[in-house]
Amino acid sequence: MQPLQPMTTSARLAATCAATLALQLSVTSPAVAQQAAPVAVTTSEYVTTRDGTRLAVDVHLPSTRTAVARLPALLEFTRYWRASEDATGARRPSLNGLDRFFLQNGYAVLKVDARGSGAS
Repeated sequence: MQPLQPMTTSARLAATCAATLALQLSVTSPAVAQQAAPVAVTTSEYVTTRDGTRLAVDVHLPSTRTAVARLPALLEFTRYWRASEDATGARRPSLNGLDRFFLQNGYAVLKVDARGSGAS
């Protein structure tokens, strides 16, 4: 039996990509998403920068959190699709499978429209 060799950088990158894709595919099944209870409580806020620019932020908090809980957070700046609307005009946050995974595991997810895009 040969000893294990260290992974090359490209092999580590490929393994990480494969694991991320497998996780995302397993979490984003449409049938599961429709049947599952809401994983987040979402609010929309504006944050004013030092120069007066207002940035639109969606704050997604796990639905199971307590009011005084301090949470680790993931922050995403995006130029596209912080949220969208369906045909009836109802607002739909753009939470992907990875976002839902972190929400289910106690993280807050914050999505910010970059300066000059979306509602910012």
